[in-house]
Amino acid sequence: MYDEVEPITHRRNQNALGNNKYFDPKMGAAGAVVMSGIVYYINSEYGIDAASFAATKQAVYTFFLGGLMMKFSENLSTYFNSDSLAKATSVLVPTALTVGLTYLVHSMKGTPEPFESTIPTMFLAPVGFLWWGHKKRKQLEELVSEQNNKRNNLNSNPS
Repeated sequence: MYDEVEPITHRRNQNALGNNKYFDPKMGAAGAVVMSGIVYYINSEYGIDAASFAATKQAVYTFFLGGLMMKFSENLSTYFNSDSLAKATSVLVPTALTVGLTYLVHSMKGTPEPFESTIPTMFLAPVGFLWWGHKKRKQLEELVSEQNNKRNNLNSNPS
């Protein structure tokens, strides 16, 4: 399907939907707010300083990596012709990377409960990537359908 789409733009840093293909700041910011709040709560029994440090690490990490991974999920969901392959890879690959990197960040000095701080990511990341990948795949299908309709109209109504 990806190869059926006429280029929306000739810029190298945009994907098939015409979006920046490297980073999504809105999704990164939304994830940072949600995940830092959860991590603060998980680590709050260790005091304000420890919980704030863990939450700040989570917020910064989620903004940057979350923005990258959501865009990665979008790119995978629109890359493959096979709908099932596109949807599976747009969930599984970013989830594995996100969970592993989240645990690594929290395992570094400063987070009192690194595994417990990773659990929300284990549950929320696949759901988020599934929703985002499905949404972006549907946008691509609509774009392809629209372009095919335009092409068919041009072919049936020659001037």
